[in-house]
Amino acid sequence: MKSPRTQILTVAAWLALGAALAPWVGPFGRTMQGALGKVSWDFTLWATPVWALAVAACAALGTHEVIAAHPKARRGELSHTAHYWPTPALVAAAAVVHAARLRSGAAVEGLAVGVGAAMAGVLWLEWATVDAAERPYARARWALNVADYAAALAAFTAALTGNPTPAQAGALCGVAAGLGTLDLLRLPDRTPDSVALYAPLVGAIVGGGASRMAQGGLSPTGAALILLLVAYALTGVLQHHLRQQLTWRVRLEYFGLLVLGTLALLRWVA
Repeated sequence: MKSPRTQILTVAAWLALGAALAPWVGPFGRTMQGALGKVSWDFTLWATPVWALAVAACAALGTHEVIAAHPKARRGELSHTAHYWPTPALVAAAAVVHAARLRSGAAVEGLAVGVGAAMAGVLWLEWATVDAAERPYARARWALNVADYAAALAAFTAALTGNPTPAQAGALCGVAAGLGTLDLLRLPDRTPDSVALYAPLVGAIVGGGASRMAQGGLSPTGAALILLLVAYALTGVLQHHLRQQLTWRVRLEYFGLLVLGTLALLRWVA
């Protein structure tokens, strides 16, 4: 098994890739006029991904150090202490990127930070009770799933009551889709660094699609419902194929198909 430090660096690299892709396929930095048309700049392109990566790395390293100090870890009873820290890292990176895109979007930033704080408490129970047969572990897994659905519910509620802009609708959907993807891809034979690529990717695709569909005239609520269902289906496909030991060639093929499909969606709703 890879060391916790290696897994942290690997997930941080995937988060950096997601942050770099987000301006192209999502509402996080530039607005695409059509699929490959005129580009308008909202903030410095490289500054936000760098900050997002730094904050994500700090969140991951910090949670690892906290768990490593747990009495069970010091006694050698925790053998998988690095299996769950990608969630706070993803939430931290999402908060930075969304706050940079939505300069006055305190609600979006608050949602990301709040979900991250709630998950931190749930994940602590998971780290402290690694035996799946123990009742606290089962309760922790149930609570984590509830937290994921709560993030999606918060996105729908904001769309229904707040009349958000297309960018805000995209950001909320991106947060919910990214968190849900990271949880749904937790497979027994997969470490977090082997699946963390897909969380920022699905989040960026869903967020970008929601933003463009809202700009094209579809209501934010309708866009959220359609694209979160797409994200759930996409995650199911990824989960199925991850169980088949994907090679790098197949991963690149799926990655290319996702990018082409996203560009086609952007062209369709432009």
